[in-house]
Amino acid sequence: MTTDKGVWNLQQVRDKQLQSLWTYSTTLKELYTWGSKGQGRLGLNDRTTRSSPIQIPGTTWRSVSCDAGPYNSANSLATRTDGTLWAWGSNWQGQLGQNTNANPSDAGISSPVQIPGTTWSENLSVSQHASSAVKTDGTLWMWGYNEAGALGQNNRTSYSSPVQVGSDTTWTTTAYVHDGNWEGFILGKTDATMWGVGSNSFGILGQNQGSPASYSSPVQIPGSWSDARAASQNTTFATKTDGSLWAWGNNGDGRLGQNNQTSYSSPVQIGSATDWGTTAGKVSARDNAGIAIKTDGTMWVWGRNDYGQLGQNIGGTPGNRSSPVQIPGTTWATVTGGNEAMIAVKTDGTAWGWGDNDKGSIGDNTTVNRSSPTQIPGTDWDIIKSAGIGRMLGFKKL
Repeated sequence: MTTDKGVWNLQQVRDKQLQSLWTYSTTLKELYTWGSKGQGRLGLNDRTTRSSPIQIPGTTWRSVSCDAGPYNSANSLATRTDGTLWAWGSNWQGQLGQNTNANPSDAGISSPVQIPGTTWSENLSVSQHASSAVKTDGTLWMWGYNEAGALGQNNRTSYSSPVQVGSDTTWTTTAYVHDGNWEGFILGKTDATMWGVGSNSFGILGQNQGSPASYSSPVQIPGSWSDARAASQNTTFATKTDGSLWAWGNNGDGRLGQNNQTSYSSPVQIGSATDWGTTAGKVSARDNAGIAIKTDGTMWVWGRNDYGQLGQNIGGTPGNRSSPVQIPGTTWATVTGGNEAMIAVKTDGTAWGWGDNDKGSIGDNTTVNRSSPTQIPGTDWDIIKSAGIGRMLGFKKL
């Protein structure tokens, strides 16, 4: 086989599969954005609200992470297939990694700017004040505001460009969690251990009650954990390698799925099922609700329902649920939780949204709230992520 271009015969297709080089449908992606304007958070070089998906220039995007901060503070990180890392949005704490920061009232950076380096992996996490990313060599890097020690430097010094956390080369994943003011990060290693760093308010790092209020270097959360994990304001969720689902932190509105409203500062299991998805994109959380997908493709949600974000075709606080309830369907693939909205992708590439839509975050070209899943135009969606209040980012496959 002398070329990768043109029409392939059956033998060439077989050769390509055997060489494990069949990557075009999963690595070359278009990146789309929609929702609320403000500080250039949509990455479109303007400050216009969009109620339906608009493409961010480029076709070689690989992964993206976005914060769930308030309207005046939202930022994003994304990698390309060449290993470069890009950022846009608010930079008032140096979280865009440009070796500078801006006044909180600054308009922000409205189109992607590169953070130095060409060996960044797909594992990224960005919060309202800080950012975190893993390189292909397994090293962990953080930057931004460090009031709670969330940058893992064993100090409280802020950094506006990436600094390495320790010398370990076995880091795999990173997800941020915040207490409403400052953040922490939930980190994974190749040995299935999970670690927390930064703010521990409400026990969001899974350290028992009475532990320090924050940690400036990573501390381990007991257990053997998978790559399915999610964190939001005051709440963390994760699956273990045995397929069980666990939660900890603030349990207001029943968001921990315990059939009560008692808060927990160390992991507690949600039900007794062991068939929850264990890969990235199977679990998500936002300020007042959790959502997860099982191995059979069913999707379950719990917590607050004031905007219909539980997808039960009902709205309002009386619709809150303190234990998981199913959203109809058996072909759900990935899910993300917005502050009061949810977005999920099915195995057929269709995307669906529900909940609060007053900023166009559901992407159905309206600003009408939805209390049951409503389709977003298109049938080639790969994964969608929440990008803060009223904002979403999503990939399409090429």
